[in-house]
Amino acid sequence: MGKKKSQKKETKPNPVLKFIKSASIVIVYFAAVVFLAANIFAVSQTPQIYYDLISQKNGTIVKFFQIVKPLKSYLQLEPEIKKLYHDYDSLVFQDKYNRQKQIEVLTRILDENPKSRDVLYSLSLLYKAEGDDLRAESYLQQAKMIDPQVDER
Repeated sequence: MGKKKSQKKETKPNPVLKFIKSASIVIVYFAAVVFLAANIFAVSQTPQIYYDLISQKNGTIVKFFQIVKPLKSYLQLEPEIKKLYHDYDSLVFQDKYNRQKQIEVLTRILDENPKSRDVLYSLSLLYKAEGDDLRAESYLQQAKMIDPQVDER
């Protein structure tokens, strides 16, 4: 019996498949480098306030809400925001509370001295800051009746 020599036919890899495999690897590495570069750029562009908000550093939550509270979208979300951040409510709205206290004090002073141009003008400014333009204009007109030189800032 004769020994059969096993003949394995060596096949050369298909050059097209080899090229596709190499190109795929290059594309994956290139995509990974682009992804990493984009992330590094995005992180460098992220405002510091984002990191401060996450770490609740230096009263940033209060500062953030004070900045965004005039926006319409804030007013729509205000009930939900107050649920989540009720601990900060008094700090966020401190300026509003202060204005309301000032209005109360000035109104009492005005009751005692209804011709006080400065009190009328101050009430006009406070109501303007509150967003009550009708009252602000009313107090401004009263102040102007007493002194036409009152500034209309």
